[in-house]
Amino acid sequence: NTIFLTFKGTSNPLDGMVNIGIHPLELPHFQCSIFSGMYAALQQSLAYICRRLKIYASDQYFQYNPCPPVDKTDAMQNDDDNENENITKIYKLIINGHSLGGGYAQLFLAHLLSVPEFEEYFETIKCVTFAAPLVFCKDVKKS
Repeated sequence: NTIFLTFKGTSNPLDGMVNIGIHPLELPHFQCSIFSGMYAALQQSLAYICRRLKIYASDQYFQYNPCPPVDKTDAMQNDDDNENENITKIYKLIINGHSLGGGYAQLFLAHLLSVPEFEEYFETIKCVTFAAPLVFCKDVKKS
C-alpha cells in the first residue's frame, strides 16, 4: 500500500549542467528562493509524474491491475486458501533521492504540499534524502 518515488542523483553530463544552474529563483508561494537549474529540470517531468501518481492512487487502478498479480490457474485450485490479499489502494507515498535526486525529491514534495488535490490521494507523504543540496533558503544568494 506504499509507493516509493525515487529520484536519482547526478549520473551524466546533462545532470552536471543542472547542478551548475545555481541562479536563484524567487518562489513567492513558498516564500523563499531556490536554485533555478533543479527547478527547471523538475518542471519538465512534473506533469507526467503527477499524472502517474493520480492513476496509481485511484480507487479503480487495482481493480484492473491486481497486486500481487493473480495466477488464474493457481487461483482456481486454491480458491479458499488465498492467504495473500491483493492491495486495493495506495495510502502512503515516500519520495526519496540522493544528491541531485534529493533536491528533486524536496522540490517535488513542496509541489505536492502546495496542490490541495493531492491531500485526497495519500494519507501519508514522507520525503527522505541522502546528501541532498540545500534547496530552500530565505535568500539563496547569501547561503
